[in-house]
Amino acid sequence: MKPVMMRESDREWDGVTGSDCLRASLASVLELPLDEVPHFLGNPDTARNWPGELEYWLFGRGLTVYPVAPSSDLAATLAYMGQRWAGDFYLLCGRSGEDYGHVVVGCGDAIVHDPDPGVPRGSHCLTGPVPTCGKYVALAIQPLQSSPARHKSAVRHRVQEGTCG
Repeated sequence: MKPVMMRESDREWDGVTGSDCLRASLASVLELPLDEVPHFLGNPDTARNWPGELEYWLFGRGLTVYPVAPSSDLAATLAYMGQRWAGDFYLLCGRSGEDYGHVVVGCGDAIVHDPDPGVPRGSHCLTGPVPTCGKYVALAIQPLQSSPARHKSAVRHRVQEGTCG
């Protein structure tokens, strides 16, 4: 994991609020420069179906995402991730102090990076679960295990239909 900081703070388009914390956290986990990761929340068209867009982009790199939403309690979520994904980096979605969605990087049972440049190193600004579902959502990025052709078809369908998420 190579920490990458976000460049944009929250902004809103037609009821959809987004920053590039998802992009910066993903770039951190994949050890890529920020500009090599799409800004899934950067415009209303992709922001509405960012989970499908993310999954399709990862597929092109031989990766997939496993969403896990174990709890509305941060300590319980981190404990679960520490048991289930020990030693693996993952994205952790929650709510920031401003009541917006926010994404940080976790590893095992700890938050190891917050891409918000206003947050002191070693700390994070998560204050609660994802506003829309009431739980913390971890996104574990893993190598593809299933048939690539079948997976690609399913991902493309969910992206086109907007049913992923």
